[in-house]
Amino acid sequence: MKIIYKQEEQWQLGDVVKSISGDIGVIIQDAICNYRMINITTNYLFVDKYDKPQDLQKDFQTRWHKVNAKLVIE
Repeated sequence: MKIIYKQEEQWQLGDVVKSISGDIGVIIQDAICNYRMINITTNYLFVDKYDKPQDLQKDFQTRWHKVNAKLVIE
């Protein structure tokens, strides 16, 4: 798989992201309306909290990239 990151794509709630090491994450919103990222490969919730998903993107975009995927829960 080849990941092509486009700078103009803004991260949004529910987006799937992939790290340069191959981990998969999802952009979530917690109970007090802060945006966070959870690494679903390792089941790790990042402790940083953000008011907007774009702020989260600014901090993580050098190591994580949005991918064309969706999370299906059955």
